[in-house]
Amino acid sequence: MRSLKITPGPLMAGNIKVSGFKHAVTLVMAASVALNNKIIIHNVPHVLDTIVISQIINELGGTCIHKNDCLKIMCTQLNTPIIPPSMADKIHGSIYLIPVLLGRLGQVSYQSFGGCTIGQGGSRPIEHMLSVLTRFGTTFSAVGETMTGYTNGFSACSIDIMDYSDVTDELTGPLVSGATKTAILAAMFVTNGQTVIRNPYMKPDVTELLDFLSTAGYRISGTAKEIIIERGTVDSIENSTRIIEMTLVSDVSEIVTYLTLSVLAKVSIQLECKKIEKVQAGLCAEITLFKAIGIDVNFNKNKVFVREVQQLYKSEIIVKSHGIYSDHQPFFALLMCYADGHSYIEERVWTERFAYVPELEKLGANIEKCANRISIFPRALHDNQAEVFATDLRAAAVLLIASLIRGGETTIKGASHLERGYSNMLANLRMLNANVEAIE
Repeated sequence: MRSLKITPGPLMAGNIKVSGFKHAVTLVMAASVALNNKIIIHNVPHVLDTIVISQIINELGGTCIHKNDCLKIMCTQLNTPIIPPSMADKIHGSIYLIPVLLGRLGQVSYQSFGGCTIGQGGSRPIEHMLSVLTRFGTTFSAVGETMTGYTNGFSACSIDIMDYSDVTDELTGPLVSGATKTAILAAMFVTNGQTVIRNPYMKPDVTELLDFLSTAGYRISGTAKEIIIERGTVDSIENSTRIIEMTLVSDVSEIVTYLTLSVLAKVSIQLECKKIEKVQAGLCAEITLFKAIGIDVNFNKNKVFVREVQQLYKSEIIVKSHGIYSDHQPFFALLMCYADGHSYIEERVWTERFAYVPELEKLGANIEKCANRISIFPRALHDNQAEVFATDLRAAAVLLIASLIRGGETTIKGASHLERGYSNMLANLRMLNANVEAIE
């Protein structure tokens, strides 16, 4: 799917089963490599990240089988510390294999990793992860394009994630998420003592990882301000007889995407979710913001939906690591195009995540960008035929939603980004009567 052609037409009400959280599955799959147990994960999304990490695990010597929405992993014998460059280049999530291969084999070698080009200069940072691993007792060296890490075993340590924040008075910036996740994965191999992680990034992908560790036998304690991880009753590599099984929380970014479509297309979409309480907690900041701009998000048993919105209200939105996801700001930008006044969005995590702005402008949006801030002046999208280009996953999604709510035919190039983050998206949209054609 290199491009999409969207032909305008009315959408119908419908139900969509939300897939498992993409950001969480990459972490749980990486954590599975740390163990010798049989791992069974349910509600797994069929996205590129899952496919590629499965291939990498098989290449490393493990066994990974993905059937329907169930993933079975066994890593009884790993035979290489090399993360294959041709696979790692396709996705960002493979980066979390670095700490588990170090812990399991004492060594890791890699070159580069893929993912959305949303960092400064289009790059995604990795130095913060290496810094965290150095605190656990790892040394790194580079030869040409290959970086190799070595350790004689991870040591107990205390890490303050505020050390990786962009500012000193609050937790925010592009490094705090990766630093937290790396520290948790490294803590799986600390055999003596505690790992203390202060001021952690605590979004649903991280809490799912902690739940997985707890299920595996690790002792997790502390508060939202401080996580303490101990080995607890984890099976040894030599004696791993238990089956570890978990169900992933539904993808909160997928939920925000479809809720945005529901509001702007004025069509009822019922979203069927797993672990609805965790969904509600994980979207706390988004739910508050939705309400402030005139959207009431409803939770009924395992369903999430919004009722028809009469008026969207202007807002001044600041995106921070402990607020709404940076992934979600493009959708709020699109919503603000239909608000009752001038709105602002300031991005304090991925400060260059605005590649979608000039593409929305091609569809009629009136948005001005200055540094890490955009000003959105309300104006409905036009009905002219248009061609736009998506540079990353959420840009592709917001351009697709925008194309579905306007009257003109749209071609979206770079639509293959959607395959990295949305499971069955085109099929779901076609169930709503969307006329979306994939073009190779």
